[in-house]
Amino acid sequence: MKVRRPGNRHADSDVWRHNRGGRHHEGNESVQRTVDGVQRKAPNERAFAATLLGKVAHYAFELFEADRCAILLLDDGGELQPKISRDKRGEDAPAAVPMSIARLCTTEKSAVLSDDAGADDRFKGGASILMQKVRGAMCVPLMGSEDNVLGVLYVDNFISTHRFTEDDLDFLIAFASIASAATENGQFADKIRQQAQVRGNFERFFTPQLAARIANSADAIKLGGEKRPVAVLFSDIRGFTALSETMNPDAMAKLLTEYFT
Repeated sequence: MKVRRPGNRHADSDVWRHNRGGRHHEGNESVQRTVDGVQRKAPNERAFAATLLGKVAHYAFELFEADRCAILLLDDGGELQPKISRDKRGEDAPAAVPMSIARLCTTEKSAVLSDDAGADDRFKGGASILMQKVRGAMCVPLMGSEDNVLGVLYVDNFISTHRFTEDDLDFLIAFASIASAATENGQFADKIRQQAQVRGNFERFFTPQLAARIANSADAIKLGGEKRPVAVLFSDIRGFTALSETMNPDAMAKLLTEYFT
């Protein structure tokens, strides 16, 4: 098994020039055309991310001798959840990705290449590997701009060992950089959209400045409200209307503070 830390490589970097019979070079050009096409047609960043991740899985089967390709993203609780998981026929893969491989990838923030996952010492005790008869496997972390892990890009083979090469791993790392950028942009767009929704809701009842302060607080991101025990005081001050007409705001605020405390 080999482990490598992926760098921040762009689509036109040296990893894209690795060639095995011209297959990777042609894949580079096809993927770049696909990225440009998807970006032009996508109505927003979220749609672009979803479509591009599907295209990444599609090209993985064209370029690698893979039986399964999966993209898993970390949820708010830090657990990997499948975004895409397909077999080489393009259908949903029924079995889950071996977590022993995926966790090693996310924990070490490193790309993993295993020639024979079932006999790999790093994955001893990985029951899912043995049950699914996983042979060759590659797993690459999807890295965010702040060196944070967004998820993993995973491919494997069930037929024979030594199906994936170092060149394949380099190319998958380049694939992962594209998927990472799309994923992070999609998540950022979702965050901006959520903040705008929260702020818009508060602006119905408060001034824009106060709405912004509430929306940016940690307690404001939970929509729908919550139930709490509260005490409510109804009070009427005799002659308050006439009194308020003769007092400045500071004096009125001081009077009310003294009254209610």
